[in-house]
Amino acid sequence: MHNGFQHYLKLGMYRHPEISTENRLDIRDVLIEKLKDWPVVEPC
Repeated sequence: MHNGFQHYLKLGMYRHPEISTENRLDIRDVLIEKLKDWPVVEPC
């Protein structure tokens, strides 16, 4: 989302406590950079 609002990234797995199976979430190579300038979006 390229606009002036503050955004966040939330990663994880929502699991009910009664679900007994084993699950895994592998997250690799995440790169977060700040844009130097906001891109110009042409109106439709």
